[in-house]
Amino acid sequence: MNDRQSVFLSSRFPVLCGIKHSGKSSCGRQLAEKLGMPFLDLDSQIETLYREQYGTAASCREIYCRHGAAVFRALETEAAAFAARNRRFVTAAGGGLCDNPQAWTVLKEAGACFLFLDEPEERLFKRITAGGLPPFLQNGDPKALFSTLYAKRRTAYLSLCDAVLSPDYPESTPEKRTERIISILKNHPIQEESHER
Repeated sequence: MNDRQSVFLSSRFPVLCGIKHSGKSSCGRQLAEKLGMPFLDLDSQIETLYREQYGTAASCREIYCRHGAAVFRALETEAAAFAARNRRFVTAAGGGLCDNPQAWTVLKEAGACFLFLDEPEERLFKRITAGGLPPFLQNGDPKALFSTLYAKRRTAYLSLCDAVLSPDYPESTPEKRTERIISILKNHPIQEESHER
């Protein structure tokens, strides 16, 4: 076990949060490699659970469209419980984790350190719509729908998370964010009630 990993494991396990396409998975993989820990993508775990329970493969988007929010959130809570039981993962959460209080509580009670990867609204909108409009932006003005969702979720993450990673470049690159997270964990131990802004 290296020094960085021992510093981290003496506190809490990291859960990277953020709005869709904020770079949680790419940053999480780099952080996991630096800390010598395995990486877990909660969306991938949801898809694994769905395949095990329903006997067929489906993406998170397909699961949500086929079965609705209740089934999706139940699977998300199961995925969160898997991460909470193991605690050894660097975990990347789905963009809507803040809308699932049950899953959030499961992770928090297990000792998760929630890190919000903040990104500007316009940058995320361009990324999300680059390959075409997703279903949740198709029933109305896409820009207005996304703006409402962005404001709601960003406010929630700013309130709920233990630390915020600035959207200002170069800190928003995965490499710089990884360095910043390690610096937070190493030099500023995060206690239960502390919030860095």
